[in-house]
Amino acid sequence: MPEPSATHLTPQDALHAWVGACLADEVRLPDIDLPRQAAAEAGVLPWLGWRLHESGALAALPGERQEDLRASLRRWGLMHLDCEAELDRLARSAAERGLRFLAFKGHSVARTLYPNPACRPTSDFDLLIDPAQVGLAQVWLAELGYTPLQKFVGTLWLGAQSWSSDAASNARFHADL
Repeated sequence: MPEPSATHLTPQDALHAWVGACLADEVRLPDIDLPRQAAAEAGVLPWLGWRLHESGALAALPGERQEDLRASLRRWGLMHLDCEAELDRLARSAAERGLRFLAFKGHSVARTLYPNPACRPTSDFDLLIDPAQVGLAQVWLAELGYTPLQKFVGTLWLGAQSWSSDAASNARFHADL
């Protein structure tokens, strides 16, 4: 079966071409437009921006596209700084109460598995709580200004509960994996 022509590529096929090009040791830009929306929806837009910047290939893109990719990196970088500050506040507060938690998934993965945290879009953090401390954790989050997002306060749906604060930070705590 012949390869689809560049004019007939789906956004996902075009995105695969861009990601593949950026995964190569030497980045060579595909001869197709970057499908910005598909990249944003797949959560790879900031990583593409970082990789193109680090490789020097970003300069080959039109100025508007360069700025769009830089803006995506800045946005997610600032989001991670906010998450990091909030996690620091939570860790200090939890230690004062004798509450133990482990941060995992999104933000933690961004800090450990990605070359730059801004490459991993995430706007919340996940905390693993000792099942014996769920009640304490609910009181603790409420005292810190968080409110449960679930309709029924205090219910754990599949071992997890989402909480939000006015500071635009969202926490999802898990009592079970």
